[in-house]
Amino acid sequence: MPEDVRQLQLAKAAIAAGITILCEQYGCEMTEIERVVLAGGFGSFLNPDSACRMGLLPEKLRGRITAIGNAALGGAKLLGLDESLMYLGASLAEKTEYLELGSEAAFSGTFARAMGFREDWEE
Repeated sequence: MPEDVRQLQLAKAAIAAGITILCEQYGCEMTEIERVVLAGGFGSFLNPDSACRMGLLPEKLRGRITAIGNAALGGAKLLGLDESLMYLGASLAEKTEYLELGSEAAFSGTFARAMGFREDWEE
């Protein structure tokens, strides 16, 4: 298998496992997710419709996925223009929860099941 196809397969499985486990942890259905934001180099050049078509992202989220590019740089620029945003950032940081997906018991099995390209994205 060519290396770039393998990397896509691994990325797809990691995204699928992440979304599945987050929904399970927070007791929500995929249909309840209002917005998905793709950031960084990977997300900047990813067409959301194509990503859904190939199974990289779930079809159930189509129409709610937005690519925003380099979010860290954009945030730094905004902060440079308006220091009062520092308080907003601090408030968001306090509300943010961190979930180490790799340490979740269900991660390995969920990741392995998501390796196929024709995944149905069951919840």
